[in-house]
Amino acid sequence: MLRVSPGRSSPCRGKRAQHTCRGSGQGSENNEKTDLFLALALALALSFFLAACGGGTPPPPSGGTPPPPSSITLTVEDPMGSFNAAAYQVGSGSWQPLSMSGTTTKTGTFNLNNQAKYGVAVRCSSLVVQVIQATASELSNPKLACSSSTPTTVPFTVNVSVNTSLFESGDSVCVNGEACLPASSSVSIGLNLEPGNQDLLVTLSSGSSVAAVLSK
Repeated sequence: MLRVSPGRSSPCRGKRAQHTCRGSGQGSENNEKTDLFLALALALALSFFLAACGGGTPPPPSGGTPPPPSSITLTVEDPMGSFNAAAYQVGSGSWQPLSMSGTTTKTGTFNLNNQAKYGVAVRCSSLVVQVIQATASELSNPKLACSSSTPTTVPFTVNVSVNTSLFESGDSVCVNGEACLPASSSVSIGLNLEPGNQDLLVTLSSGSSVAAVLSK
């Protein structure tokens, strides 16, 4: 039998008591494992909550419209050297001279000073002024041209046979009214023409007037 003394806790004695104590010990161990599992689950849930609330590094923004530039760069194409001067305007302010650098392609940069609207103007040797007014979001790199490169040409020879009855002394055979040689029964005129198909006007000129159109 299990004997309990007054005022004292019940000791585990006897086979039956030992069985009871073992049962109590296994229950305590199971409770400890359950508490540890709950603690780990709570820690994981807390970490997920912090990540969702921005506890970690936020991902970079995707899509959207990039901010407008803080400066504008003007480009002027001028392979033939016809550029004279350039100016710029920020917002509704006054026009200011813009310093340009480069040879065949010139560039100049100015700050917008937190303004959205700007203007650029370019004057070429023909005294023609080209002006662009826009916002930085519409056109961040304006481009203008004062001249274009000389087109590539190829040598070409026009051989003309003229009936001797058609010309007199002092007459000329001309191609396109520019390249001319004294008239004779056989004339070879050298030209520099752009590549491609084109029409040529061959004339027999007497002084300042055209005596005959030989070929077209």
